[in-house]
Amino acid sequence: DGASDHEILMRLGLSNAAIGEYTVALEFLTEALAFYVELGDLAKRRECLQSIGKVQGKAGLYQEAVHTLEQALKLWEETEDNGAIALCLEETALLHYNQGFNHKARVLLLRAQELQQAAKDLGGLATTVMHLGATFAAEADHASAIKHLSEALKAGNEVAGGWPRKVEALTL
Repeated sequence: DGASDHEILMRLGLSNAAIGEYTVALEFLTEALAFYVELGDLAKRRECLQSIGKVQGKAGLYQEAVHTLEQALKLWEETEDNGAIALCLEETALLHYNQGFNHKARVLLLRAQELQQAAKDLGGLATTVMHLGATFAAEADHASAIKHLSEALKAGNEVAGGWPRKVEALTL
């Protein structure tokens, strides 16, 4: 049982995105999405929308990317998959952050952080808290940035199973 056309289109889109061919990637991903909509495959539709949003962001299509990721988020929220919801929130937050909209980014990151804490997802939590720190640093609130970045380092230390020096010494 081989791969279906829509799976191949999805993979072609992701591979083109990986080499920076964003226009071609979006063409393949959009075509794959049409298949998933027609088939009624919500799982693949969510995944494809999220991929399209990420590629749109890399292509500099900020508004389109935010809109697409918001569509994906609505579908993810129906699943109650906190990890996937948090990841989609974080990807949307990074788009806002990259455009200088730190407050919008922080609101989404705080929501992602709550979901990751509830799920005890230390790896995701470390990344989200690191991004929160970056939003504070971008606004020259370095005390808050240091606090969040130190928390991210501690969480990452717990995930990685050890850090070569004492993380506690880095906190305020």
